[in-house]
Amino acid sequence: MLYGLAGLAGLRIGEVAGLRWRHYDAASEPLGRLVIAHSHDRETTKTGRIRQVPVHPTLAALLAGWKLRGWAELIGRHPLPDDLIIPSAREIGVEAAGIEPASESAPPRATTCVSGGLV
Repeated sequence: MLYGLAGLAGLRIGEVAGLRWRHYDAASEPLGRLVIAHSHDRETTKTGRIRQVPVHPTLAALLAGWKLRGWAELIGRHPLPDDLIIPSAREIGVEAAGIEPASESAPPRATTCVSGGLV
């Protein structure tokens, strides 16, 4: 999911890590849209601008499947609007599995989940 969002929507990794389900409007016409307002570790995006990104139908299908099956299986419940699209390592109990962040200062988010084979 991380690479799908980054590649198909053209997002930076920090932007993907900061996305919440409320930032995704699947009902927007003619394509769904993502509102990119901040990064996981910043109040704004790198450029300081809010932008709306159209969601390609392939990405829309990935997001729908992730929301209905993948996310719920990983966390044990269906996502709420304020939940991260890519859950943090703390949310999925990665510390208990012995997977550590890339560095001491790095937040245990999407990168850790991918390197641990969880996403």
